[in-house]
Amino acid sequence: MSDDYIGINYVNTGSEYVTKRDLLNCLSEIDDISNELREQIIQYDVEGIIDNNSYEFKFLYCDGKFKVAEEFKENLKKYDNLTEGTYWSDYEEANGICVALISDPAVFGEISALDSIKYVNQLKIGGKIYDIIGKQAWNEKGAMFPFSTVADEQLLTSTLISFNSAVSVKTYNQIRDVFNNYMGDKAVFEEIRTIDKDTYYTYKTVILISVFIALIAAINFMILYRYIMSTRKRTTAIFRILGLTPAKLNFMNMSECIILIVPFFILGMVLYQTVFLPRLHTYFVYMQDAYTPFVYFLLFVIFISVSLIVIGIMLLVMSRKRILELIKDRG
Repeated sequence: MSDDYIGINYVNTGSEYVTKRDLLNCLSEIDDISNELREQIIQYDVEGIIDNNSYEFKFLYCDGKFKVAEEFKENLKKYDNLTEGTYWSDYEEANGICVALISDPAVFGEISALDSIKYVNQLKIGGKIYDIIGKQAWNEKGAMFPFSTVADEQLLTSTLISFNSAVSVKTYNQIRDVFNNYMGDKAVFEEIRTIDKDTYYTYKTVILISVFIALIAAINFMILYRYIMSTRKRTTAIFRILGLTPAKLNFMNMSECIILIVPFFILGMVLYQTVFLPRLHTYFVYMQDAYTPFVYFLLFVIFISVSLIVIGIMLLVMSRKRILELIKDRG
């Protein structure tokens, strides 16, 4: 499975280090690459050191403005990690309003990171005064606040870019080129698993072929079952003479069909998963990840549905025949 994030660590020395301004240059260029790339990015996670304390920032950067990382904000609320107060707004994020959430002492106990920065209902960070608007149970680093309030020359230690889908080789290279252009060797990219679009479409094609094979297999099975049913016309006529209604007869045949095809499908699936798929893995390294339980479920639904539709039509035609016609058909 490909990763849906890109992680960059910064190599900072006494005279050479990555600042917020360096990162902003990168974000501005990424924002201008394409609308498609912009829509794929769901969040930036940045870490930096201010007054010897480590802080984590989560935000979006779009159209030259900072925006609240909505997914993180909603998850904070959803999982009850916003224990008191409110999260800051898009307006506060975009305009650098000094507001903050502090780590909740009721959750983490005594928080040493707050000792040197907290003054009643305010915090003093990087020479700025922040109003406390709530408490969070997300981390115990002391405080969370808008990245837009941080000074442009502030030292940063890492950036994580999260995407709404797997990172392609093209996207990875675009991001890497931008950071290398502005930061050079100071930006060290973490190794990630990527998948290029050609390979992705190859996997999709193989899965679609599997769906088509399941469809053909179901039809072939029904042709075979139709032959079996044609040899039972005299038996069917006898059942009808003895009072078995067409509805009950159809139900009996449909049940028999399901009993036959389900084990065959399971056997085929197990053989494919254990014998054939490992061989394909030699040439398509992510193929095993591509065949998720949902894909197998989809193949099963197609196989069963087509089988039951075909046999249903066949049994419907047969049930309309009179008993004498069934006997004559048998000869």
